[in-house]
Amino acid sequence: MKSVTLIFFVLAVAIAVSAVALAAEEKARVPVEFPAGWAGTYKGDLVIQNAAGKRQVVPMEFTIAPTDRKDRVKWVIGYEGQPKRNYELITVDAKRRLYKIDEKNSIEISASLMGGELVSIFSVQGNQLLARYRLDGDELTYEIVMWQETATALTGGREGIPVVQTFTPANIQKAVLKRVEPGK
Repeated sequence: MKSVTLIFFVLAVAIAVSAVALAAEEKARVPVEFPAGWAGTYKGDLVIQNAAGKRQVVPMEFTIAPTDRKDRVKWVIGYEGQPKRNYELITVDAKRRLYKIDEKNSIEISASLMGGELVSIFSVQGNQLLARYRLDGDELTYEIVMWQETATALTGGREGIPVVQTFTPANIQKAVLKRVEPGK
């Protein structure tokens, strides 16, 4: 009888722990208002890696903060040993989830909020870049994939099959940053 009671107790504890874990996971998935709900200062390491396995780690800081204008927030990126990049994120059309990152030097990068991620694709100096930002609880994931503009191969193109261009990624940059200061 004691062993049956013990089994039921262990099962009850396991179910309770699972329920708490699922509730915490669901809470982390609840979408927050963008960009206001993302406000804060985040810190961590940016890991840069290429296909050959060469790896570089750079301490990084990211700050999202309100400005005196309703359609803009500070979007400040800092890498150790470099001056901070004092950008602004501008809301172009909140209903359509369209934004742009103003680098304050005549460069403005279009971005869209899709599936809880801010996504932008742009080209600079012969390279294409896909940038993604995602907030999960107090963690901001920042990721950039870079590849050359010129296709590395063309395939298909016969018997009604469309031509497909392929590109080889040059590197990936990824940081999972922890919120160290709440937004104001």
